[in-house]
Amino acid sequence: MNTKPISIASIFLFPLLSIGMEWERLADLDPPIRSLAIIEDKMIGLTINGVIVKSFDQGLNWVQSKALNISKSPFASLAISGSVVYAPGKGSVLYSEDFGETFHQNTHDRLGEIGPIFTIGDSILCGNSANGIWVSLDYGQNWRPTGSWQSTVTSIAGNHNILYMGTQNGGILQSSRNNGLSWRAKFQTPGLYDPIEGYPDIFSLHFSDGILIAGSRKGVVYISVDDANSFTRKSVVAGDVVITSIKKIGSTIYCSSNTAGVFKSTDNGNTWGAVNDGLGSLSVFALETYQNRIYALCSSGLYFFQEDENSVTEVPSATLNIRTALELEYETVPGFFYQLQGSSNLKSWFNMNEPILGNGESVNILKSTKNSRFTYFRVVVSH
Repeated sequence: MNTKPISIASIFLFPLLSIGMEWERLADLDPPIRSLAIIEDKMIGLTINGVIVKSFDQGLNWVQSKALNISKSPFASLAISGSVVYAPGKGSVLYSEDFGETFHQNTHDRLGEIGPIFTIGDSILCGNSANGIWVSLDYGQNWRPTGSWQSTVTSIAGNHNILYMGTQNGGILQSSRNNGLSWRAKFQTPGLYDPIEGYPDIFSLHFSDGILIAGSRKGVVYISVDDANSFTRKSVVAGDVVITSIKKIGSTIYCSSNTAGVFKSTDNGNTWGAVNDGLGSLSVFALETYQNRIYALCSSGLYFFQEDENSVTEVPSATLNIRTALELEYETVPGFFYQLQGSSNLKSWFNMNEPILGNGESVNILKSTKNSRFTYFRVVVSH
């Protein structure tokens, strides 16, 4: 049996005081924009009627781009890879190398009405209204289907290790571990699938720090912390509300809705509070983040909020107590019971926990030495 001293830190934190938040209007855009992409002080937006607009002064003034044949899908979005801007076209993905001054169309025009666009490494992914996700490995010049579920793609999220896609009219969540080249459907996922209602429509996705959040109808988000193998259902707001977008700044998660404004969570999505002061409309198409700013794309215009030192109330210091403990480790054999015992004199022995049935793996137990009467330990094995 191995015993080795370690230290356990017990941390006691005081809760944060209330943080005020009020949106500021940047521009009164008509028609409003549903997707926004940002590089430094330059912005490019996609309006709800399929027009590309751009700004070179952080969103104060906007001009129209020369791009034509832009998708009007409610799930259409812009994407940026390096200095190239990708826009959803009608049948193809358009690209611009001069930040939206001119757009070019590749030779592939069989992609249908383009919805969300997502870039990851050398891959460019696009979803459409009926044929799942298509992928390009040569910066949009050539495209191929991925074999994903044939349904309306609403959102794509993830990183180099894993990607997720959300769909409407079925809501079956799919994942990819090879930058979108192939996809695997998640069927009857606990917490997401209902035997009576089936799969919920998924309108938005966010993935970071191992947490996947899916926005749906009825003001609900579904949260998974185990690679989408199970979900927990959380209510953001009551009523017939669609969660349209999910973004994160630091440890704060924001989500937007089609009729109830913007909400934020500081506990990984378990609880939510409305943050609508200053918004001219509660109809929010999407959210976008850049550095410490978050932007709300409303039906009444473009709004932003910037998190800085003036918006956060001073946090009290934390108390840290360092305590010494022992880590007790022993191997087990299947079919045998293992009883951990402790003693102060090697004569009288006392059971320290319930017997453990061996499974062939090692057992690790932490025992604090604070106020402990035991200085010797043993494991009794029985059949």
